[in-house]
Amino acid sequence: MKLLVRILNMLVFPVTLVTGLLLGASLLAPHLHPSLSSWIQLLGLAFPILFLLNLLWLVYWWIQLRLKLIFPLGMAILCFFQLGKYAQYKSDDVQPADTAAIKVCSVNAQLFGAYQNRWFFDTVEDVLIAKNADIICLQEVYARRNIDKMAAKKKKKTG
Repeated sequence: MKLLVRILNMLVFPVTLVTGLLLGASLLAPHLHPSLSSWIQLLGLAFPILFLLNLLWLVYWWIQLRLKLIFPLGMAILCFFQLGKYAQYKSDDVQPADTAAIKVCSVNAQLFGAYQNRWFFDTVEDVLIAKNADIICLQEVYARRNIDKMAAKKKKKTG
């Protein structure tokens, strides 16, 4: 039994070290530009999982009362302050944030009537001004010169 535990410990300790080193590298993610190293940014996304794995190894070594728990303990303390970015809690003394609504308007412009042989840009413009939206989303919008070319091609086809 002791031999089995020793073999298991010999296998788990390198995994503990790798998990801790990856967790430490994930702490660099907010401070490095993605063009420098994209894999560190990916590790930044894996931070919560790496932190939980590190806690698992900490408990594993703590149960066995081994000094090998120092490395995962140090990484857990180092990463503790980073947790606020991933796990948030609500306290009773926190005031609610400003709940001002954002008004979004989405319009399918249908090429401003290019296929109906009438131009209704002014109508769409009037509607958007009347809505007074903070964010305006337009679908099927092309430059006027492209619409004129399409309308001319359509006239040639229809005769």
